[in-house]
Amino acid sequence: MTNQKQKSMSIFKNLQTTDYEDHIDEKGKFKYLSWAWAWTYVKQKYPDANFIKHTFENELPYIKDDEGYAFVKVTVTIEELSHT
Repeated sequence: MTNQKQKSMSIFKNLQTTDYEDHIDEKGKFKYLSWAWAWTYVKQKYPDANFIKHTFENELPYIKDDEGYAFVKVTVTIEELSHT
């Protein structure tokens, strides 16, 4: 396993083992952790983490498809590893 992949797995495991149960919300049959709480937990464990909110052709931070579903694009960087 490469060093970058090991670091990525270490970050994932660290975040995965955190207890988020007090902040889980439900919408319909789905459970989720809001972006605000997710980012709070990330910053607690990785204070230097940052994110970039991308904009689209319409200069908005989201885009809708023909069916009305909205999509966002965010790049999160933790310990020099970025995921979009």
